[in-house]
Amino acid sequence: MDTTPFRPLLGHHGPFASVYFDIALNVPDGQERMDATWQDIRRDLLHQGADNTIIATLEPAVRQQLSLAGPRGLITSADAVHIAAAAGYPRSGLPLTRVSQLPYVLPLMNGDLWHPNYLLVAVDREGAELTVHQNHRRVRRETLQGDGYPVHKAATAGWNGYGDFQHNVEEAVRINVRAVAARVTELADEIGAAVIFVSGQVRTRAEMTAELPKRLAASVVALPSGTSGQRLSDHDAHEFIEEVLRTRHTTEMHQLTETFAQERGNQSGRAVDGLRSVCAALRDGNVDTLLIGDLGAAAVLLGTGPTTVATDADTLSDLGQAPSAVARADEALPFAAIAGRSAIAYATRDLTLTDGVGALLRHRAMEYAPGDGHAVEARR
Repeated sequence: MDTTPFRPLLGHHGPFASVYFDIALNVPDGQERMDATWQDIRRDLLHQGADNTIIATLEPAVRQQLSLAGPRGLITSADAVHIAAAAGYPRSGLPLTRVSQLPYVLPLMNGDLWHPNYLLVAVDREGAELTVHQNHRRVRRETLQGDGYPVHKAATAGWNGYGDFQHNVEEAVRINVRAVAARVTELADEIGAAVIFVSGQVRTRAEMTAELPKRLAASVVALPSGTSGQRLSDHDAHEFIEEVLRTRHTTEMHQLTETFAQERGNQSGRAVDGLRSVCAALRDGNVDTLLIGDLGAAAVLLGTGPTTVATDADTLSDLGQAPSAVARADEALPFAAIAGRSAIAYATRDLTLTDGVGALLRHRAMEYAPGDGHAVEARR
């Protein structure tokens, strides 16, 4: 997934508290469970060394998230809660808590933050309602009223001049559809929309799509029509959109896995795996997509910057740096990827990665020497 939603974390310093939980709310003792879950979280955080400032910052946010269905995750430091969102883990399991110098973001990768930017266009003969979804939330909605008029044909076919009137109606609709397509193009380019969802009458949808540049027309997905046969509300479209986005996400993960396997098999220099090689690529800013498998409790050394990660002190010494800390690999590598503007994805189960990590590279590189990646042992 695109790591843009996580980049604000780069401007804050640890320690961070990373908290994940999922509780059932539709039970008689729902409120009691919420209170008990918070107490469990609080106790775990204090046991791991969280100070009272972090606890005080986190408590209202955790209680608010506990009232929402499904797995939730929060990342906070002493000064603020930085992320509160749906997570992909845990599902009806015990809360997962960490207090560390780096945030633990991986459980959020299968939550709602992986949503790409997209547009929802409810189009009709007069114009459209356009909704921009960016950075996993709806950011704005606008209504576009076309200049074309009239847009409805005369009810009496025998009326003199009906042919001219019909032509005027069709031309008015074309004017409006072109205006909608022009605005959709502007917005899609502005946010880098991965998908353009379009609802409305079949003919109007098709005419609007035909007016889009080919590069955008290929990303159009038609939504079912609303009860009136025309516009579909955001609420009615939500489940359909979620399913399309999730299917798209799953397909992309499989494609990434296949690409990685092919590049590695061909020894093209565009794919590496193993802690040592991946750390080297992250230090060079050469990771396009970080692939995460089973990292277990592996750890790496940190240097002075977020991308300075290594499996041994000698590597950092060659860079003129001394180790500043030991960090879990499942925290340090994603954080380095965020700093390097790399994407992050979970590898599919059928892909075996040395040390549980791999990377697709931006540029061909043959100098990343493979290693066992186990020079550092985790302390937790």
